[in-house]
Amino acid sequence: MTRRVPSGIGQASALVDHVSPEPAPPAAAPDHNRARRRRELGSLVLVAGAALVVLGAFLPWVISGSATRSSFATVRSADRLGVVPDGVALALLRSWYLMPLAAAIIPVAVVRGRRRLALITAVALAGVAAVVAGLVIHASPSTGAGPAVSLAGSATLLAGTAILTRTRTTTDR
Repeated sequence: MTRRVPSGIGQASALVDHVSPEPAPPAAAPDHNRARRRRELGSLVLVAGAALVVLGAFLPWVISGSATRSSFATVRSADRLGVVPDGVALALLRSWYLMPLAAAIIPVAVVRGRRRLALITAVALAGVAAVVAGLVIHASPSTGAGPAVSLAGSATLLAGTAILTRTRTTTDR
């Protein structure tokens, strides 16, 4: 007894012969929303870091008796007393007065789409703030909250820089 197979089962039909194989799924396109969110996060972190550095500059840095001094008063006193020798250290110390201006450049650069300018300014500001705050913490027996807040701002600036440098765009200037 032979078994009869219904036609079309197990056999290729003429229609199947003419259909091309299924195309491979397209390669995963880059997630533009994720990159945009990452840029926004990095920009927000940069601006927050700049704000922390400026806030820390106006908080008490050195406490002597009942008097407290902000970073600007501390820098002025150190400059007048000749605590810092001439040269690069004195230039760094005097550059502290320009710190609020440098901090203001960061949000303006972010809003205008000048990411590279914002990153360079953020790294420079983080470096200067960390050095000045570190010197005050090291040299002063009694410090206020200002140096710690400025150091936190420096770390935040560097974190924002790390986030933004890992985000690639074609419109960086």
